[in-house]
Amino acid sequence: EEAVREQKDVRNISSESRAGVSIIRIELIDVVENGNEAFTEARQKIESIQSSLPKGASKPEFELLSLGAETIILSLNWVADSEPNVNLLGRYAKELKSRLSSVPSTDEVELYGLPEEEILVEVNVVKANALGFSVAEISQLVAKADSKVSSGELSNDRYHWQLEVSGEFHSLERIKQIPLRSSINGETIRLRDVATVARTSKLPSAELVIVDGRQAVVVGSKMGVAVRIEFWRQDVQEVIDVFASELPAEVNVSVLFDQIGYT
Repeated sequence: EEAVREQKDVRNISSESRAGVSIIRIELIDVVENGNEAFTEARQKIESIQSSLPKGASKPEFELLSLGAETIILSLNWVADSEPNVNLLGRYAKELKSRLSSVPSTDEVELYGLPEEEILVEVNVVKANALGFSVAEISQLVAKADSKVSSGELSNDRYHWQLEVSGEFHSLERIKQIPLRSSINGETIRLRDVATVARTSKLPSAELVIVDGRQAVVVGSKMGVAVRIEFWRQDVQEVIDVFASELPAEVNVSVLFDQIGYT
C-alpha cells in the first residue's frame, strides 16, 4: 500500500487479507491525463517492492479491472450430492468462456472463482520406509524428474542405463511412473509403488464463489458498445443452449444476472 500511496493519480487504496492471500484495490481520481500510464506506474511500484516481501510470499499479481457491469452472468454448478468437483467446473467454465468470446460484438468474458489446480502426491510412509525411502528423498526425486521421465532401460553385462525423454509432466500417469530406484536385474521401484497421485485444487483458494451454498465457478460476459442487446443476447443464448446440452449430469449452467431484463 505504501508503495503506491504516494502516486499522485491515486484517490483511494483499500485492502483485504485472509488466510494465504491479500488483495489491494487501487482507485484513481476521476480525471486522469493518461490512464494507461497511471496504471503502468502503479504496476512498476508494486513490482519494485517484491524483494522486500516476506519469505514465501508469491509474486504480486496486478489486474486491471474494466469499468461497466457484465451484461450476463452465468454460474457453473455441481448438482450431484457428492462434494463439488471444482476443477471440473473450472474446465467447463474455460470452455464456456471460449465459446462466449467468439460471439460477435462481445467485449470481454471473465471467470470468477476459478480454482488453481495442482498435483498432490501423498506418500505412504510405511511402504516408503520399508523400501528404504524417506519423504524428503522422494520429494527430491520427483523434483528432479519434472523435466525428464524414464522411458526405458538399456543394459549389458557391464552397464545399466535408464533412457529418458525430455518434457514436463503432462498427465497423472506419467508422474506415477517416475522411477525412484532401479536394480541391476531390471527391477524398478516407481512413485506409484509408495504414493498416490491425484489432481486437486490448490489451497487456500485465492478466490471463492458460493452459489446456493455450494462452491461454483462464475462466467461474466459483457457486450460491446453500440450493440442492440436483444440481438446479442439471442446469439449468447444459442451458445448457452448448445453448451448446456453437452454437460454431464453432475453439472449445470444457470443465469445469475441478465441485463436484458432491466432494459
